[in-house]
Amino acid sequence: MRSFVMWRQDNYFVDGSVVNPCAKDSFTYPKQLKKPGELKRREAHPDEIADLLAKARQRGDSELERFIIVGVLTGLRLGEIAAVTDKSVVTQRGIKCIKVKSDAKTNASSNRFVPLCSGLVGYSWPKQAANDVAVGKRFGRLKRAAGYGGDVVFHSLRKTYATTCEQLGIAEGVAADILGHEKETMTYGLYSGGTSVEQKQEVVERVAQYLADEIENLLSPAA
Repeated sequence: MRSFVMWRQDNYFVDGSVVNPCAKDSFTYPKQLKKPGELKRREAHPDEIADLLAKARQRGDSELERFIIVGVLTGLRLGEIAAVTDKSVVTQRGIKCIKVKSDAKTNASSNRFVPLCSGLVGYSWPKQAANDVAVGKRFGRLKRAAGYGGDVVFHSLRKTYATTCEQLGIAEGVAADILGHEKETMTYGLYSGGTSVEQKQEVVERVAQYLADEIENLLSPAA
């Protein structure tokens, strides 16, 4: 369907400025077709992230701590973070980036480069990929023990990143390239070569600075 709409735009049956309704990571289904939990998922607030991070540290779960920090500062999905190893951190045009796995959730997600903010440049990355299912379950137990309901999930950290981009006035196309979202217009989605790594680094640093100011002890363990 996405290709058909693009073909119609290419052949001038539809104006090129029209948003392609099929060029998204996922379709919006009628509410009655969604699972109850999917209706309530939201972004995590800074105080909630700080609380969850502190509790992960108290438990001595350094792996879950890493997942939360990386999720907050990159917007990567749970499975994408799990696949990151020391070999996934590469240099592009002098900028250290995470190269997302080749079989990520969508075509726009796969093989993308997400620059590291200054707080993650010297981070110690694992030599082997992690088990995302196991980490996801531990996050679920942690947040339930902390009193959070079904509206807060690990994906909430990604929603927080996207919300922060919007609040900071980041261009949607740049945010889409960082988060691995399909671009909705034909001009950007079909013809654009994408955002430069320098543009993405500038945005990643801005978002990281904002979140580090909002989330207590994001990069420094609580005493």
